[in-house]
Amino acid sequence: MNPKLSVIIPAYNSEGTLKRCLDSVFASDFLEDMEIIVVNDGSTDGTLEVARQYGDRPRYFIVNQPNRGETRARWSGICLSKSDCLGFVDADDYIAPDMFSKMYNRMAETGADMVVCGVYRVNEGKMTQTFRYDHDVAFSREEAIERVILEKVNGYVWNKLYSKHLMARENYRKTFDVSYCGDLLLNHYVMQNVRKVAFLEEALYYLHSRLLLTSMAD
Repeated sequence: MNPKLSVIIPAYNSEGTLKRCLDSVFASDFLEDMEIIVVNDGSTDGTLEVARQYGDRPRYFIVNQPNRGETRARWSGICLSKSDCLGFVDADDYIAPDMFSKMYNRMAETGADMVVCGVYRVNEGKMTQTFRYDHDVAFSREEAIERVILEKVNGYVWNKLYSKHLMARENYRKTFDVSYCGDLLLNHYVMQNVRKVAFLEEALYYLHSRLLLTSMAD
């Protein structure tokens, strides 16, 4: 039986943070219903060795590939995934134990094919909610696009859950063959075909403090 959710973690020279990330994902209360895919993107440090420490876990896979950039690493994970729902976690970051269960249930309750949650930025032990959504609401495609334009929805992939069908088309595959703006391009294409977007007010993703350049350059 296929898992309900595939969690894809691109990792490049993440030896110092990957364990924290994976520990948080394996602590998920949705663990029995998901698979975890780490894509080692040509790391030159001990990232692969850290990933292999979890090798005896069920539904856990490691892809080891030459360095091709974070966007292409995500695509490698998507190609391997077996579920109809996709989530992404950056190797620098970590998640709340109930993040994926709440987001998956929200998707099921609303019929949305994309769910967005709030985010905490973590800086030297201090947490600030950096992406905040005022209500647990759901919007049509047109309303969601308007909020993207108004910058009320960030263009990153790590605080979102996607129905896999949104990325199954050939033109989506082309978005992953880029070195810049991969997150923004992905969400641009997704928004053209999404039926409904649901939001969770609660912050469930913990963003390690860094310049938010993931969408601008890999």
